[in-house]
Amino acid sequence: MFRNIKTTLYHGTISEIVAVDVNAGRSRKDFGKGFYMAVTKKQAIGMMHKKYREAIRRNANKKNVSFQEHLYEIELVPQILDNLNIKIFQNADIE
Repeated sequence: MFRNIKTTLYHGTISEIVAVDVNAGRSRKDFGKGFYMAVTKKQAIGMMHKKYREAIRRNANKKNVSFQEHLYEIELVPQILDNLNIKIFQNADIE
């Protein structure tokens, strides 16, 4: 069904991820909780840097706090794509 979907996706964050947990995300995201991935490495790096800057700003007055950026490359197994809940946007619109 998803013949044109990229099978390599990226996730940029300041969190160390051992396993994907879609319930660990923030509910105030565009589409609710979930594990958001980017189709380009550049987009994921931008999000990773943004999260790093936000964490530094939120914790400016705290001592002994450090953050590390992490870029994850996720290789999707084509055989399981039909079992995933995927929403594909062909272009930006009001939806």
